[in-house]
Amino acid sequence: MDLTGDRSLGMGPGPIPWVAITAYSDYHELDQEESEDLLYYIRKMDEAYLTYHQKEMESKSGSKKAPISNRRS
Repeated sequence: MDLTGDRSLGMGPGPIPWVAITAYSDYHELDQEESEDLLYYIRKMDEAYLTYHQKEMESKSGSKKAPISNRRS
């Protein structure tokens, strides 16, 4: 939840940027392994959130959009 405000918004929410996740891990003084784990798990949770959000928008509008890719910065 701390990172969701760092999303880009346009036609819908974008993925949480890599720089926001790494800044979060630096702030909390995570070591390299913990930072890599955090990045992995945030990406997986974010992908699930974006997929859910896309399906919600499709059900409200009745249209399908291209799948959301989980970009790396």
